[in-house]
Amino acid sequence: MNSEKQKGISLKLVNRIMITVTIVIAFLLILSILQVTDYYGQMKDATQMYVDSQKDAMDLRLGSDYLTEQVRNYAVTGDREFLDNYFEEAQVTKRRNRAVESIREVLDDSPAYASLNEALDFSNELMNVEYESFLLMLDVTKAEKTDYPEVLRSMDLSEEDRLLSDADKREKAIDLVFNDTYQDYKQKIYEGVQICTEELSRYTEYAQNESMDLLNQKLQQQYLLIAVLLCATIVAVLVIRYTVVLPLQRNAKQMQEDEFLQVGGVNELKMLQTSYNEIFSRISHDRQKLSYEATHDALTGLYNRAAYDQNIPDLKDQEICFLMIDVDDFKGINDTRGHDVGDLVLQKVADTLKHSFRNEDMIFRLGGDEFVVIMMNMHEGLKDLVKRKVEMIRKKLNETDGNVPAVTLSIGAAFSGKDNSTGSIAKDADLALYEVKKKGKGQMRFFEGAVSENG
Repeated sequence: MNSEKQKGISLKLVNRIMITVTIVIAFLLILSILQVTDYYGQMKDATQMYVDSQKDAMDLRLGSDYLTEQVRNYAVTGDREFLDNYFEEAQVTKRRNRAVESIREVLDDSPAYASLNEALDFSNELMNVEYESFLLMLDVTKAEKTDYPEVLRSMDLSEEDRLLSDADKREKAIDLVFNDTYQDYKQKIYEGVQICTEELSRYTEYAQNESMDLLNQKLQQQYLLIAVLLCATIVAVLVIRYTVVLPLQRNAKQMQEDEFLQVGGVNELKMLQTSYNEIFSRISHDRQKLSYEATHDALTGLYNRAAYDQNIPDLKDQEICFLMIDVDDFKGINDTRGHDVGDLVLQKVADTLKHSFRNEDMIFRLGGDEFVVIMMNMHEGLKDLVKRKVEMIRKKLNETDGNVPAVTLSIGAAFSGKDNSTGSIAKDADLALYEVKKKGKGQMRFFEGAVSENG
């Protein structure tokens, strides 16, 4: 009888084995979840570093563009406010310097830092040209030396510049900040920021991939542990069935249907469900970012018609300049040189517009060869600034680039808040564009009530 008892495995032993197996699996699950959380934290930190560094890189460009905007506005209008704004940014706010310092703290001796630092050097070199423009305009406005910004007080105009008439000084001050040399320096700054951004992207992608590989390994371990646990619970008491087996079956179905997991069952399983839901939530958030494509034109990367329809109602009470733009003879380019060349022309126009306007301005491609630019915080006093931007665009588009032919634009422009408006700034600009096309294309006109002013 004793021998019969020794042949089999006692229930007590089975129970002890099940308890031991359950404890071991639970421990391994907890360890794996903690490791998953750690790897996820590494991915999050790498992503946050990328976001912060991207912002820093863009701050350098924004700071540089802001200085350019202020010096150009001052050169065109002579308004002292623009001069003060310039030196407030250059000497107090210092977005450019702070951006480079922030990158250096996290990525010292990296290509990203080197590229951004080089962009800052170009920006600082460009300030010498801007100082000369300021000195010319200060001389034109007969400002006292004591009223000069401190950094300009020790500087003097050259003998050649002093002999110029006020009109010539003003023209030279404007030309210094609008000419090709100035634009070349701006392009070098943009290229440095772009290289920095690309290096940041490569670094972050590597860090994320490394963490993702480790995370996937741990997730696979978790799936294996769950399978073992399921096998063990089959021979356990009925309670185990309801606290482990059924919740896992339900969760498996939810995974297949791409849903959040319903939290329930033993504590270890709840921890796994919560961890999965957190990761699933992050993935769902990333998918939402794809909605970006719904508001941007695939060919040019500009805002599309849908984005235009969404944004135009919000601009009703703001000071803006609305530019309606058509590419002249675009149909002829498509017909004679093919749609591939036509697409290159549209991309060239889009790139030129993007590099010619501020970040706060909105640029849309409404379809075909029709573009819209909405310049924010603009009033009729800055009409000359708009004209000069358009002249720069014309000059750039007048250059041939490989298979891309030179093109001209017909532009209708309108400012908000006009008493004799049609009631819609878009219609105002469209009427001005109609007059351009009626009288020969390749020009710009501002809406001025029933008659548009030639630009």
